[in-house]
Amino acid sequence: MAWESIGLDRLSLCYTLRGDTKKAVDCCVQSRHIASNTTYTTIEALSRFFYGRALHRDGQHDVAMIQLSSAKPCSPAIALCKEPSEEHRQYLQDLVDLGVDMALTDENGYAALDYAVFNNEHDAETLVLTGLRKGFGESRREEIEQLRTNSYLRKGYRELFQERLRPVLLKSNLGDNLQTLRREYALSLSEDEGKRQLFDAFNFVRYTDFHACGRLPSWGDSSLQTFKDHESEVDFVIFFSYRWINKAKPAKSPDGENNTQLWRMVEATEEFLRLHPTISKDKLGVWVDYSCVCQDDPMPGVRALPMILMQCNAVISLYDDDDDDYGRAWCSVEVLMIQAIKRSYNLHLWYEQRPKRAEEGWVLEDGPMNLEISMAEKTLTKEEDRSKVLFLERQTSLLIIVPSATKSKSPSDLVKGPEVWAIWQKNKQTNKVSTSAWDIKDKKLVLRDYKCGDELSVSELGLQLKFEADGLGEGSLFVGKISYNLRLKPQNSGGISYRQNYSSIRVSVKYIVLVGSHLAKHGPPPPPKSNQAIDCYKNGFDDDFFRLASYLEGKKKADDKRKNKKGVDEKKKMIAQELPQTPELQSRCPEVQVLVPQAVSWPLDQWTGWLML
Repeated sequence: MAWESIGLDRLSLCYTLRGDTKKAVDCCVQSRHIASNTTYTTIEALSRFFYGRALHRDGQHDVAMIQLSSAKPCSPAIALCKEPSEEHRQYLQDLVDLGVDMALTDENGYAALDYAVFNNEHDAETLVLTGLRKGFGESRREEIEQLRTNSYLRKGYRELFQERLRPVLLKSNLGDNLQTLRREYALSLSEDEGKRQLFDAFNFVRYTDFHACGRLPSWGDSSLQTFKDHESEVDFVIFFSYRWINKAKPAKSPDGENNTQLWRMVEATEEFLRLHPTISKDKLGVWVDYSCVCQDDPMPGVRALPMILMQCNAVISLYDDDDDDYGRAWCSVEVLMIQAIKRSYNLHLWYEQRPKRAEEGWVLEDGPMNLEISMAEKTLTKEEDRSKVLFLERQTSLLIIVPSATKSKSPSDLVKGPEVWAIWQKNKQTNKVSTSAWDIKDKKLVLRDYKCGDELSVSELGLQLKFEADGLGEGSLFVGKISYNLRLKPQNSGGISYRQNYSSIRVSVKYIVLVGSHLAKHGPPPPPKSNQAIDCYKNGFDDDFFRLASYLEGKKKADDKRKNKKGVDEKKKMIAQELPQTPELQSRCPEVQVLVPQAVSWPLDQWTGWLML
């Protein structure tokens, strides 16, 4: 269907060249009808472009602009920047000449400028900037330049997070991975002048120097060091998240007259060392924004904040009773970061230093992983900082997005990441979900016992699977910002059906099966009630939560034995016959299928399953 739509679009160009604009419009109408049913948003947007172009050549200018300016799920300008070519650059020039809005964003929040920058298309970038200036006017030149800067920031985040840093976290051994991560970050900046201008290096202060200073060290003090290589003087770094309590304007230091925050940090560090006696005080560093970020030019440090925090082994949040659950925006965004990192890799430590309940003094407690943060409600000393904080909040999501093994052409591509099994359990009576996940390749536990309410979030997979507690047989699959409603039906009713909220790429699950150990404890599922299409699973696997790696190895051997002389996997052939075939859904998303539902069901008041991508 996609190629038929493309063919009709090309045919419309031929009719336009011949001067037969009516036939060109007719071809595009047919193309639009076909493309409206495709799952490829770029093809659908390009079909609208050719339709708008044909209408414009036919003199129907107002109707043409409606087609050319439609943004959802993807505007024609965005589609042209996603698939760069000399021909598409010419079409982009036509859109600029017509005054089409270049600031439109797609369902992922990206604009044409973002895609031009992601693809290193400087000519397309220049054209889009010209269109923005034409639409915004010269008076908003600074705003346009900020949009350009943000596009390069997003590109830098994606490349550093997904291509350099995250693979190190997934592959390194627990003992040295953060030190390896620091070396990789330093190497990335040394190799790229552009990134060095955008992002700060990883700076720190040795704890012994920090303690001896008697005040919070400032930027430029001799105690400040920059991580460069394996010969660094520290091998463990603590990140301090705290409030600036100095009310003076301008404040020469974030601390008060009595150096309250400094001594709280020292006390917290000493207690931390007592809790972790294997960490050497002489090889310990601390990261404090006032000490490690240039206060005269703070933006490189602000932009690098998620990557800086990721390189620290531990975060200690200085919490006050009047803090109102992190009411300050900067502290809140740092909480979001450490929550995302800790959930994704389970390598970092997070403590809160809170007032003791029965006596004076402070105590370290584990940071609350179930704390929900809404950045829109947080307070700022400088309201102009809100855009920076919200930008950091959005970039924090990259910490938990499935990385691409190769460079992706566009940020909307959701590619398959490391093979991970996610296991969840839910009890309707207690309304609790417990989640665990394993990286099968490295046989490493990625996530353990992450509890939530009705919503199951397997963040390192880049998706969420949500079930309505009372909606038996129905669920919602979230990929990025896109939502899909799913309904599982018994085998004889055709497997899985999709109900899309709006046109966009679709997603399918590879396996959802019952865990054998849970079946042994609770017995087999009861038969379904008459005329009821609810969750149905094949329960032929008998495995325990903690033997997944060996299960996969055994499954591979069993699958090899089932191959016939022609090399056809009979089991896969059987499954393929029983499931609806949707090959057009499998190119841009994780491949998802439901493993042969049978005419049995499992009540959602107490269920267990696993999901493999």
